[in-house]
Amino acid sequence: MTDNSIILNGIKWDIKFVPANNDVLDGNRGFCYYRTSTIYILDSLKPSEMIFTLFHELTHAALAETDYDEEIKEGLGNNYEKFISLLGSRIREICEQVESCVNQQ
Repeated sequence: MTDNSIILNGIKWDIKFVPANNDVLDGNRGFCYYRTSTIYILDSLKPSEMIFTLFHELTHAALAETDYDEEIKEGLGNNYEKFISLLGSRIREICEQVESCVNQQ
């Protein structure tokens, strides 16, 4: 298991890459555990899937830090997870472009 962390809104979020038999994942590719500020990612994913899943879970974490997560979840209903995936993908695109812009300077 490999561990990393990020700081989001002043809170340290641990990122743990875990095997499929980890109880926290419960058959999922990733999980954002708000109580411990920990994100779990399946360690056997392809790199592109791992990045997608990590951005998905980081989006959950970011929304949790806004205090609007439950309101958004309620408003979107069954479309909430799709929204998280789409928003996570857009954030990833922005990050890649920002990095490219900075590297060109």
